[in-house]
Amino acid sequence: MKKTIYSALLIFSVLFTSCNFLDVTPIGQVVPQYTEEFRGLMTAAYSKVPSYKRVVTVRTDELNAPNEFAWSYDTYFDLCTWNDVNPNPKAWGYPYDQFYNVIFYTNHVIAEENNIKADGSELTAQVVAEAYALRAYSHFLLVNIFAQPYSQETAESKAIPLSLDTDLDKEFPRAMLSEVYASILSDIAEAESRITVAAQVAPNNYRFSKESLLALKARVALYMKDWNQALRSAKEVIDMHPALEDMNDTSAKAPYHFESKEAILALVPMVDIDIQDDMALSKELVALYNQDNDKRFKLYFRSSYGSFKVNKGAKSYDKTEFRASELYLIAAEAAAQSGKADEAKSYLLALTSKRLTPEFFATESERVNALSVDALLAEITDERQRELAVEGHRWFDLRRTTRQQIIKTDGFNEYKLEANDPRYTIRFPKSAIANNPLLRD
Repeated sequence: MKKTIYSALLIFSVLFTSCNFLDVTPIGQVVPQYTEEFRGLMTAAYSKVPSYKRVVTVRTDELNAPNEFAWSYDTYFDLCTWNDVNPNPKAWGYPYDQFYNVIFYTNHVIAEENNIKADGSELTAQVVAEAYALRAYSHFLLVNIFAQPYSQETAESKAIPLSLDTDLDKEFPRAMLSEVYASILSDIAEAESRITVAAQVAPNNYRFSKESLLALKARVALYMKDWNQALRSAKEVIDMHPALEDMNDTSAKAPYHFESKEAILALVPMVDIDIQDDMALSKELVALYNQDNDKRFKLYFRSSYGSFKVNKGAKSYDKTEFRASELYLIAAEAAAQSGKADEAKSYLLALTSKRLTPEFFATESERVNALSVDALLAEITDERQRELAVEGHRWFDLRRTTRQQIIKTDGFNEYKLEANDPRYTIRFPKSAIANNPLLRD
């Protein structure tokens, strides 16, 4: 990973068009010095976070593959069917360079912390805290796309390069999985020691705050199977941000709308129009819903020529990374894994009470309260899929849990990913290996 991995520039022409947005062009040579200019640098970093959710979602058991007559066949078919060796040249790539570009911006902000000149626009500590948080978030997504899922058995396996400074000339070998997670946790701690904004308000809720940083901490702990930390952090977020959209209220917003009362970090879109038009839901996903009594089904999906397709996530205001409902589900799973079944049930039912018709919820609450611990964990898994469908979570959930067999169809042929298939870990892009041969090790 040499200089070619980064397209970002350290020389900027900074033209402020509003208090929320920054135009950054490589014209002129204005080096950032003041807090407001480093805010502009962070705004540019946020804008470069790639739309990773769509390319991991199509690998899951949630969607079938497009057939050869679909507009998206060239760009998505090989991703849907796990053909990672020689995919169609037109296929969408997985976001490797893009995340390291984001990290490059954050590294510059972090490196210049002691040189930033306060200008009264906001606290410098908040800007630097966001840089640490965004770097942790970017490494976390990279390691969950391009390395094995975290466990005691895999902790010392080779993972991804860590980028922690602005030196582009040094070598970037793959760090051990344990080292990557240690760096992520260290960056979260550095952000926690500096962050000053409790919660961001739309349209600035693409930026990290105390509550979204805690949400990241909870998700990282969940993926590491650190159940106690996951539960503590999730509870902290819920205490700060308990609101859920009540889907029985006709005025409720979609929970993934960036202005939803559930929004914690509204950063990236979920799917695109090709996924909505060309990919039918799997019968397994459809079967998880009670279509008449689960208010999510008609909001999330639509009927189309004998199948169901995605109805969420392609509009410009459909952006989410963390929302309150995910934290209820993290708390439920972590509590159940910690032997706190009653607490797990309370978090699960707090969510479903806002998603199901009142009559159906009354029946469901009785069923859930009677579940054994194993059955409760299975129910939480199903509820994560119902609530967070096609939002980019399912691929990571499959990796960190069962890595089960997946069978999907394009309407003509079946395609299979075997249980524990090596393709549950995505290969590094060929261009990345060409730029950094150490990725082969």
